[in-house]
Parts: sequence; C-alpha cells; structure tokens
Amino acid sequence: MKILYLEHPEADFGSEQLSMGLRQILGDDNVVDFPYKYCVHGQDERFQGIDVKEFIRDNPKALPLVGYSIPFIWTIPSVGREYRYEEIKSMIKNGEFDFIIMTPRVVCQYYLGRLIRDFNHNIPPVILCDFEDYAVVRFDIATMFEPHIKFITKSSYDPNCLTDRPLKRKENVYPLPLSSPIIGNQKFQFDDSNENKTIDVSARLGLTRSLRKDVADSLKEIKEFIKEFQFQGGLSLSDHSTHIIRDGMHICGDGGLTMITELNSHLPYDQYLKELASSKISVSMYGHSLAGPANRTWEIPSYNTLLMTEKMNVYYEHQFEDGKTCVLFNPEVKGDICNKVLYWLSDGMENERKKIVKAGHELLKEHHTCKARAQKLLEIAKTEGLV
Repeated sequence: MKILYLEHPEADFGSEQLSMGLRQILGDDNVVDFPYKYCVHGQDERFQGIDVKEFIRDNPKALPLVGYSIPFIWTIPSVGREYRYEEIKSMIKNGEFDFIIMTPRVVCQYYLGRLIRDFNHNIPPVILCDFEDYAVVRFDIATMFEPHIKFITKSSYDPNCLTDRPLKRKENVYPLPLSSPIIGNQKFQFDDSNENKTIDVSARLGLTRSLRKDVADSLKEIKEFIKEFQFQGGLSLSDHSTHIIRDGMHICGDGGLTMITELNSHLPYDQYLKELASSKISVSMYGHSLAGPANRTWEIPSYNTLLMTEKMNVYYEHQFEDGKTCVLFNPEVKGDICNKVLYWLSDGMENERKKIVKAGHELLKEHHTCKARAQKLLEIAKTEGLV
C-alpha cells in the first residue's frame, strides 16, 4: 500500500502523529509527503522547498505569517525522499498510490486542485483528515472537491455539527483516536514507578483561560488550610488518612503535601515529562479554544499518573471515564478540585487510585497511540472500499 499525503509545511501536531503512525505500519517509502515536509524528516522548515515557493508565488497572502517550523521534540524522523510535483504526477499516472490524504490547509487544497485539473478528475480517492483546533467539520472543503473526497476524519468535534450537512450526498465522517506520541518513544521512557512518584499533584497550565488561574489558586489554598489547622491543633499531622471538611473542602492532615502549580511557566519538554512521570496526580484542562482536549491529557496517563481533568464538551473515540480511567472535576465549582485531589491522595484510596491509573494507561496504549490512530484510518479506508 502506498499513500500520497498532501501536507502543509508548518508543523501540525495531529497530522504529524498520523503520519508517524502510518510510517510505522507501512514504512517510510510508502507514505509520500508532498510538498516535502521538512519537519517530518527532522529538519527545520524555512519554506525552501521549490513546490512550496511555487505555491507562495501563486498565493502570496494565503500562507500564515510564520518564519519557519522546527520538528516536534518527539518526532521520529522519516527517511523518505523529496519528490517534485512532476514526479508525483508520474507516480499517479503509474497507479502507485492507493489513495490520497489531505489536511484542510490551503497548500493542500491548491495542489489537490492542480492534480484534479491535470488528470481531468481521474485521481485516486481522497481522505480529508482534519486535525485543526476547532470543533466543526470542514464540509465546505468536501463540497469544493466533490466527488473526490470519500470521507472525512476528525479527532474531536461537536456532534451537533453533523446534523446539518450542506452536501447533496451523505458525507461519511469518522472519528480518529487522539494519540500520545511518547508511548513507545524510547527518547522519553522515564522512571514512573511508584517509588519515584515524589510529587503529589502537578498542574502546569498556560494562562489561556481565567478558570485555569482559579484552579491553580484553589490548589495553592490547600497548604494554607493545612497550616491553619496545624496551628489550631485541629489535625494530627502524623495521621495521613485524617480528613476534615471546611467550607465544602476536604483538608488532609499531611503537612508534607508536595505540589507544583505553575501558570505560564516554561519548562524544557523532557523536564516537563519527567515531572509528569514523578507525579501521583496531574491536572489537565481545556485551552483557549475549548475545541478539544489539551495535549497533556494524553501525556499524563503515558506515565502511570492519575489524569485529573474537566469534562470534555466534544466527542472523541475511546474516552477516559470518570472513576474508571481518569477523575473528572468541575473547574466552575470552587473547591471541587481540592476535594478530588485530597480524596484520591488519602491512604484509604491509594489502591483504588492505582487501579484507575493502570486502567487509564492501558486505554492509552491500546487506543491512543500514533500507530493505533493510523491503524484505525487504514481500517476505515478498507471499509470504504479504498483498498
């Protein structure tokens, strides 16, 4: 099987993980990215490719104003070669590609349009894979390239947007699993054994929503309550399982609670992942878009750490379930996260917490890896009769 992957030169978190998974299954030579995507191959992208320059010449206002993109730190570089447009045309003419994958970016639309014109519509079937950070489905692109786009994949989206289809024909929309690029990536295999869990709870959040600050402030209040009760003699600090309630918040008796709550702090990625690996609990929240889970949602359970997150308001496959594979909290309810943190850190809940952690890690390994994402795409392609 061989795939033509129409790509945008800028680094794309979701698309690159799909590409990486496809290469793991099919091999580097059988996933041809065009225009040649330098960051997929471990190189900085400075829009130096001839075909990208040609696009910029014809569409000077279409490309985002970015200087260049560097590879993601977790990227496993592809060794695939660079192809020119005329070579891609020859490969299509020779029937080398089973199907085409495209992302919604304008570069991809530009070159798909050229291929359709140059081949008088006789091109391989097309899959639109949308990993952009919004909850809608790009039916407008499917309409633009009817009947070539056979189906659309989207990792997370608002199910309501599927009820009002602007297409004359039914367009199949399939969810793809979200994925963690660090599962099985030897570069980031840190010690996450129980003996190394020296941080009780970590919450390293960018200040993209006011609720993130509210959550961080709530977590910081825990130690202040502990200190207050210690001063009043209201707690036996030697009894780690002691819990009392004040103003609707559980306060534990462990004066040695180790917590990292940082807003807008910048930590090198490998150090950040080591911090996750060293945490018993780590917190994830929506970012500014509210369109999909934050990346740390997939990074946290990679390291046998309890995922504590808010309820997702979009659909995605193989979801983490409250009390089974994660713990949900409501950031709009003051003190809710404090209740949850202290409850799950108590000695009496340690074994149950570890069960949830293990289940979350297994769910991630089975359904939310780059390879699992790619395998699901290939299964859909087979179901749709593309291969």
